[in-house]
Amino acid sequence: GVRQVSLTPEGERLATASIEAMTLLRRAVADVVEADQGVLAITTLQTLATQWLATRLGSFQLDNPDLAVRVDTSPTLSMLGADGLDVALRFGSGQWAGLESRFLMPAVFTPLCSPAMRDRLDLKAPADLKRAHLVGEPREWAA
Repeated sequence: GVRQVSLTPEGERLATASIEAMTLLRRAVADVVEADQGVLAITTLQTLATQWLATRLGSFQLDNPDLAVRVDTSPTLSMLGADGLDVALRFGSGQWAGLESRFLMPAVFTPLCSPAMRDRLDLKAPADLKRAHLVGEPREWAA
């Protein structure tokens, strides 16, 4: 018999996110080629670049041999266009003035700590994390 393979709901969401991302990149490619620059500059966070984008860039480059891709992994949000950057992949609400944004995928964060820290903070349930001290600047968490 013929075996059928189907995606899980999570796989469906990731497939949709990948299609959306590649559509955005293709649109940016069209803009870059139209401007005759020959370089697509993408800014993203280091983690997203290594864990998600890098695995997709190879086939993207094969499909677009006349285009050089430059990836910037600066954590600073820059002005697209003004900094020579064409596309930004970022976490956030998507409400950035003057920019077109598309939701790609949910950001899933998993808090980790040592057993000693768990005991010191008396963490027994996820809600107990609300008592834990946030590391970093409040404005970074708000962003």
